[in-house]
Amino acid sequence: MNLAKCTLIAVIMLLHFFSADLCNGDTLTVTNLFSFGTSPNAWGPVDTLTQTTNIFYSTTPGGGPTGDGSIFTITTNGSFNALVYFSRTNGSIPKGGLVQGLDGNFYGTTFGGGTPDINGDLLGTVFRATPSGVITSLVSFGGTNGWGPMGRLLQGTDGFLYGTTRSGGPAYNPNTLPFNYGNGTVFRISTNGTLTTLASFDGTNGAYPLGVLYEVTNGIFYGTCSSGGISNMGTIFQISTNGTLNTLASFNGTNGSAPQAGLIKGRDGFFYGTTLNGGQSGNGTIFRMDNGDAITTLYSFTGLQNDGSNPYDVLTQGADGNLYGTTCNGGAYNLGVVFQATTTGNLTTLYSFHYDFALPRDGGQPYGGLIQSGDGYFYGTAKGGGAYGGGTFFRFPIPPTPEITAQPNRTMAFSWFSVVGGLYQLQYTTNLISTNWVNLGGVITATNVIANGTDDAPPDLQRFYRILLKQ
Repeated sequence: MNLAKCTLIAVIMLLHFFSADLCNGDTLTVTNLFSFGTSPNAWGPVDTLTQTTNIFYSTTPGGGPTGDGSIFTITTNGSFNALVYFSRTNGSIPKGGLVQGLDGNFYGTTFGGGTPDINGDLLGTVFRATPSGVITSLVSFGGTNGWGPMGRLLQGTDGFLYGTTRSGGPAYNPNTLPFNYGNGTVFRISTNGTLTTLASFDGTNGAYPLGVLYEVTNGIFYGTCSSGGISNMGTIFQISTNGTLNTLASFNGTNGSAPQAGLIKGRDGFFYGTTLNGGQSGNGTIFRMDNGDAITTLYSFTGLQNDGSNPYDVLTQGADGNLYGTTCNGGAYNLGVVFQATTTGNLTTLYSFHYDFALPRDGGQPYGGLIQSGDGYFYGTAKGGGAYGGGTFFRFPIPPTPEITAQPNRTMAFSWFSVVGGLYQLQYTTNLISTNWVNLGGVITATNVIANGTDDAPPDLQRFYRILLKQ
């Protein structure tokens, strides 16, 4: 697949230089490394991957002999292994990914399955899986202590695992009218299965938490609810390890609604996140939460032309400081996009999925977020498409955007974030109107995640520069 990008054009004249992003139709390559489907029997990945060295771990909500989902591993070159299949009694339909604990094991949740409650309902589990695939159910939810966990777990600095359930809580009562299935919980669980409900939502303080929690250094967790709050459009909350719950902000539609993902804390100290809906066009937003708990909308998705719609999972801050993520809809073919955004809200659609329209069967509707590996590539999954219709595992390189400095000998030095083994070509032109780009030196092979180049042209010459990644 090809990934449309904006090449950085740098203008240098009389040692005064500036840079600007200019879309010029160049492309980067996105590689479909693996297609999910019935062979092997795992399909529909929907969460962000977890990486250990060069191996990724995650789950699929579908697949296996009983159709209850799987835990899988996959390498950076696409070598897939179905580590274990769920069988309903040990869980069913894992919608969140995995977290690797300090003990080396992996922990996660399933939306359904487990031991039946008193009504015979299967309300989800928390499980432990060894790296070799031995799975142990730690707890089965029973309604009053939660129902239907969907987000990934987080291991806190105290060693406990923390997570949320979409529904359930003390108000859970499915037996008498009106039915009350609860608004969700925040829970803590030990690695040996002791579960504690820390807080329950009641609608006014939020409802239906879906995303992963984020812990700050003082043992306080931040999260989102997809509903509830002042306008019933979702909230951002804070909770302590003793269960003290504070609603920090409420979404109102204009600033977004229905956040599905958790938050990340940027290197600038602010929290960043997405909402599935709301914003100027109702297609979702990227937002920042300031220190005063105010929500600032950085970008509103439109779903028009190449723009995405409905971001679902958590953002990733790349090595270059930009935010990267996916939308499950929108783009040129309404099958989702990969995007890059600055922390001030300037967004570039990097790629539109199109598996229904043309070869290659590149995937579609990426619900999961992205992860940047140590090799500089971003990796992710799409829920649909691929060779067998069950989704894909893909990667793409970080777009090269160089920093330029003038050296004492008047040489111009370039450095940019790269992918290991990537082949880069510096080029220049003296007139942006011209299409005559001249290679500056030979091809540069990146040996680590930062590549370098130079130009010793006289400083009184005007030159425009760009960097191409040759695939």
